[in-house]
Amino acid sequence: MMIGEAIFALVLEKYAAKILEKATSTAADRTTEEIDKYWTTHSFRRNIDRYYSNLKSLVGHIKILGMSKPVELRNLYINVNFLSELTKKKQSSVAQLEYLFDQHINGADTPLSCQPGLKVIVENDYVTVLGKPGAGKTTFLKYIALSCTGQNPKIEKIPLFISLNEFVESGLKLQKYIERIFINSGFEKVDDLTKALLSEGAFILLLDGLDEVQEAHLKNIITEVKDFTYKYNKCKYVISCRTAAYNYLFSDFLDVEIADFNSEQTLAFIDKFFFDQLTKKRECIESLNDPDNASIKHLCSSPLLLTLLCIAFDDGMEFPTSRVELYEEAIETLLKKWDTSRQIKRDSIYKQLTTKKKKRMLQEIAYSTFKKREYFFKKRTAIKLIGDFVEKMGTGIEDIDIDADTVLRSMESQHGLITERAYNIYSFSHLTFHEYFTASYICQNTNFSDRENLINGHLNDSRYREIFLLVVGLLDRADEFLEALRKKVTTLAIGNLLFDILKHTDSLISKEVNYPTPIKRAIALNSIISSIDTNYSPHNREFQSFIRTATANAASLVERICEIYSKYFFEDINKAEIKTVNFGESQVRSSVTALTRKIELLNPKELDAYLQYIQASKLLMDCMAIDCLAERSTKKQIIESFLIEKVNRGTMAH
Repeated sequence: MMIGEAIFALVLEKYAAKILEKATSTAADRTTEEIDKYWTTHSFRRNIDRYYSNLKSLVGHIKILGMSKPVELRNLYINVNFLSELTKKKQSSVAQLEYLFDQHINGADTPLSCQPGLKVIVENDYVTVLGKPGAGKTTFLKYIALSCTGQNPKIEKIPLFISLNEFVESGLKLQKYIERIFINSGFEKVDDLTKALLSEGAFILLLDGLDEVQEAHLKNIITEVKDFTYKYNKCKYVISCRTAAYNYLFSDFLDVEIADFNSEQTLAFIDKFFFDQLTKKRECIESLNDPDNASIKHLCSSPLLLTLLCIAFDDGMEFPTSRVELYEEAIETLLKKWDTSRQIKRDSIYKQLTTKKKKRMLQEIAYSTFKKREYFFKKRTAIKLIGDFVEKMGTGIEDIDIDADTVLRSMESQHGLITERAYNIYSFSHLTFHEYFTASYICQNTNFSDRENLINGHLNDSRYREIFLLVVGLLDRADEFLEALRKKVTTLAIGNLLFDILKHTDSLISKEVNYPTPIKRAIALNSIISSIDTNYSPHNREFQSFIRTATANAASLVERICEIYSKYFFEDINKAEIKTVNFGESQVRSSVTALTRKIELLNPKELDAYLQYIQASKLLMDCMAIDCLAERSTKKQIIESFLIEKVNRGTMAH
């Protein structure tokens, strides 16, 4: 017996007498032989197989935007978790959210309280599954349908997967729509059969995409689904909807929300995506764990965006050095492509805004909140920013008045770029998007003032590191910005002692080391810092902190500048060989000792100045490594002056 036939037969056997009574209008005391004959006569077994074949065609494969071909759902599906508390009902403060956010950024996450999704469905008959765009709601419902067809299913029901949008377009009542499903599988007398199965609770109805139903039909659909669940209350029901579009409409349903992917789910997904490509799998995981890719890793919490990341890595065996194209693809997917690929039309007044204006509005919200260090902001803040934008920019359409509150709700439900983190507290769904739209705002302004403010005010602010990298990648011409950044780094070489240290660092390079001079300077800097006795300084606590940070940055500088030479100047640099380079002659080594001694005696203020210079130099090289639109001559001029400041001390900027 086929798997599909087995589960269907199990259900039919359970309700056989009552089904036949209602389907044939005869007495219920038929013999088993008569029942079996009835099934055979009406081709039940063949139709059962056809039904499950149709079901598997409908739910057995997925093709997420960007995939070249569909893949089997079972081969890519990752078990879903539900949050123990709905996000919209959390009574957290901004301060509490910021504390948890800081823990997340620093890799000290507090595990969220969650429960296995399938377990919740098994244990409850009426469930509404909520989630952000791309959270995997449809995939989860499809998986439930498939799980009902396996051996020893946890849910002994006949699965009915119904797209609510397609159901509305059919113009049928829900029961007639279900009958049509069975007609397509060859069943006869479907009205009596369907009614009997529904009455006896033989189905689990998986109603997908309540948020996809157009507003004109929504009220009628909600009423019909409610009436249907009351009439056939022995069946199981699962409804999916985007969190922001749901207003707790079904009082008898348990409302649950899909949790973001955690690190274990992310690794499991990558393992399945690259199941037969061990090298790619390993390198993808290593790349995500690279600190330089922290902003990319933030996107992995969304199954949709994680899929886009895996596709991007699959194409080039690495993530792009410029994040811009990657992020723009993700944003374009959420703004337009995700709905379009599934032929979903939204009919909110919000659609009157062009995509360009939606992006500009997101830039205004991002820049205004980011510069105030507001990763989380009150609803009234968002509404004011949206209202100010609409008033300033207009809709572009006469006689259209757009309500800011409606726009905010539409932005959240349709795109998921902004999301409600707790009651009336919002944020961008990923820090990466907050940073991207902030950088976009800075680049959109034609005057250079915002970029100057970025360089002068935030060069050594770790919060702005990603903003710098994104600005370089977004600019149509990055030469002016890179040159201004280089000049600002020069101004950090203030004070005679620091200037002398930099000058002597350059003089310590051995002629035996056959590398471009900027690389040799980076090697010298790294070697000097590595040679420092961390226990010698009289300012031990500050010095320990200085050494930890300086060592990490100096080592990264060597790798980054080698990367730049290989990429832009075609120098073949052997990184493994670099680690064995020493300073050669004994008198040079003694000079190193003297120089490290000078550094060991720096006071806390001088240590901070030296560290700021090293960190700013590292940021400059990170920006140089970006695949940006800047002339090769500009990059060559900047890199040749790297770590050597030929500045007149009397005119040096302060």
